[in-house]
Amino acid sequence: MRRQPLRFGLYPWFPEHGYTYIHPANRRDFEDIQPAGKVFELLETANGWLLLRYQDRQYKVKPELFTEVDQPPLRYGDFVRVQNQPEIPDYPAEVNDIFWNEREGRAYYGLVMRKRKLPGIFGEEDLVKV
Repeated sequence: MRRQPLRFGLYPWFPEHGYTYIHPANRRDFEDIQPAGKVFELLETANGWLLLRYQDRQYKVKPELFTEVDQPPLRYGDFVRVQNQPEIPDYPAEVNDIFWNEREGRAYYGLVMRKRKLPGIFGEEDLVKV
């Protein structure tokens, strides 16, 4: 069996859209992550729902708001080192958030190091995959 290529996208949902776009089992968690601007991995499509992954969680949503984007160079769970920023220790950090800059058409990353979220977001040029 051949694996489908990875697909990524945005789901710019706001409470003003209404809750019919989100599966009832996922509504509270999905609203809590504030999905606008965050990159989701599309896992599958079934029975009129998309199954999206964000970090280590999965959500069922209606396909109407989903917009595909280019695959980011880094994925959730990848380990990286931050370069050229002496105030950040030289330890591996984990990609915990992926944000999409629509104007630039590229991803930025939120990192966790030793269970603590690093301040700011980082571009691909700031990171080296470990």
